[in-house]
Amino acid sequence: MKRTTAQKISDSRKNAHSSLLIAMLVLSILTAIGFVFAGLCASYFEVGFFYRYRILITLLLFFLVFSASSLGFIFYFSRRETLYKLCLSALAFLTFALVIFFCLLATGFLTVVNSVESFKKYLLSAGVWMDVLFILLQYLQVIILPIPSFVTLVAGTALFGAVRCFLYSFFAIVLGSLTAFFIGRFLGYKAVAWMVGKDTLDSWLKKVKGKDNLVLTAMLLLPFFPDDVLCFIAGLSSMTNRYFVVMILIARLISVSTTCFSFDFIPFNTPWGIAAWITLGVLAVGLFIAFYKNQDRLQRWLQNKKNK
Repeated sequence: MKRTTAQKISDSRKNAHSSLLIAMLVLSILTAIGFVFAGLCASYFEVGFFYRYRILITLLLFFLVFSASSLGFIFYFSRRETLYKLCLSALAFLTFALVIFFCLLATGFLTVVNSVESFKKYLLSAGVWMDVLFILLQYLQVIILPIPSFVTLVAGTALFGAVRCFLYSFFAIVLGSLTAFFIGRFLGYKAVAWMVGKDTLDSWLKKVKGKDNLVLTAMLLLPFFPDDVLCFIAGLSSMTNRYFVVMILIARLISVSTTCFSFDFIPFNTPWGIAAWITLGVLAVGLFIAFYKNQDRLQRWLQNKKNK
């Protein structure tokens, strides 16, 4: 009996020692990667906003990595497991963001995201990898990249044609939407707040509270809403996984196909084309206003149908 107890104590100490080594190793590796890429990012602050505030931005990047790492170590040794995991998640996300940020700076991508012509040239510079790069960027723009979808779809339609652009974009944007949804569903409020901002998140959660399916579906179907952010919000709502998958397939099918194929039929460089786009914009605004004013009535009607 004494031998068994001693073995248990020995095993417990070995497990604790192993856990300590793993925790220290993970924190140390993430910290090292974070510092390296913060420094690499700083080396590309050569023009514009980043150049003007390069010292402040560089110090801020190093401070964020150092703070997340230090707090991670402190909370681990003080046995505050929840806070330790939060710091570890923050450090991992920050490191990942720095790697992506460095790639955007190193490739010059941040200078082309607001111009269709610049974006086309950027894609063409990838050569045989142009298709793969476009799909990757369409996926990342849903989750992390600040790329206007209008820019990517216009450029993609011009380079690949409406059909290929639609197929590439639909696949990538649906995959990105599902990723955003499941980040909200499985990682929870803190992860989404970190990615989209706490104030933004709280504001949207308040707007859709109690009307998750109706409001989120309408917002994802209509333009003028931050549909990428709404995918994260949907993961935190009462919407079921099955409903979201079906709804996002339909919503993205409508929005992506409409945008891609409209460019072939409604050009921007003719008076009638400009007039048509203005008309479509007015109709979209009208639909939004009508929905907003009647959302409670629609909610009651759907609830009555469900109860029958």
